[in-house]
Amino acid sequence: MGRTYPAEQYERWFVRDCGRRGRRSNSTTRWSDGQVCRRCQDRSFRTQGRCPGCGDDDRILAGVRTEDQIPLCAGFSISYACIECRREGKLHAGRRSIRCTFTRRVTELLDDDTGRIRPEPAPLAELLTGMNNPFTGLSWISSRHGRSEFQTVQVHDPASRAGRWAAPCLTAPIRFPG
Repeated sequence: MGRTYPAEQYERWFVRDCGRRGRRSNSTTRWSDGQVCRRCQDRSFRTQGRCPGCGDDDRILAGVRTEDQIPLCAGFSISYACIECRREGKLHAGRRSIRCTFTRRVTELLDDDTGRIRPEPAPLAELLTGMNNPFTGLSWISSRHGRSEFQTVQVHDPASRAGRWAAPCLTAPIRFPG
């Protein structure tokens, strides 16, 4: 289905100069330093540290260009905190962080119809949800290929690629070095 409005109207409604880079692009949100594009918004969500305004640690520093500040000190009216873990960052499904969204999705795929993970794939779920970059895992299980591999793990098909990878996880306890 095509657009119901001409390109000039789209340009007038959605395309703005980014307040951070100064380039014209689709505007995502309006922050204290002006319209911000998706690229600058995502970059600011990955910047974490101590706020120079209030001294809070381990918060996103999405504030103005000259001095990074947490959203509250920068005058943002929107909260970027996850509703489950309360960590700030880019929010995904249901205002949840990427890690909470990924954990929830893994639990849904491996549950035993009671809302809990079955005992056999529990070590695999623990390995997956503990990975350093949960966005990679979420992208994988959201793809058609990843879903089909996960379904073969659910039915215990050791011939599948995921089944061969998960077989030691399903039979032996997880051991971490150190």
